[in-house]
Amino acid sequence: MMRNYGDLVEEEGKPSSEYQREQDFANGKDGGQAFSRGGLGLIRTLFVALTLMMTIVIIVTCVTAGTPFNSALLTPWMKATLVDFYFNVFVLICWIVYKEESLLGKIVWPVLLVCFGAAATCLYVVVQLFKLNPGCSMKDVLLRNGKSEQSN
Repeated sequence: MMRNYGDLVEEEGKPSSEYQREQDFANGKDGGQAFSRGGLGLIRTLFVALTLMMTIVIIVTCVTAGTPFNSALLTPWMKATLVDFYFNVFVLICWIVYKEESLLGKIVWPVLLVCFGAAATCLYVVVQLFKLNPGCSMKDVLLRNGKSEQSN
């Protein structure tokens, strides 16, 4: 027998609202907790600051140390760090190619990630965060168009 959880007062000792949230989550209908206006502003500010800091680090390093393509810098640990970095970049590129709808975005953002690393990653997140309205959730940042791929 199919039960409507909206009519339930309690299910297994839980209030109906908690049971409803669990059912929505299990059915892919839950978008997660929405960002408050202040929370969205805070996370936007954080990622803008991270973008600026990483950009400054890249510029200062290039000005003071020169090109990053100096063979004297390629110690065994640096090589391992670069391999680790580009594995992570590959994962981020897969997400961006999934999320981006335009062909231009699917090409430009991965190139920026490979060339500028964390600065470009933070910038991508900043762009996604500024597309959101208050009341949106992290699901809207992570998924294509903020919509679940599941059909309900």
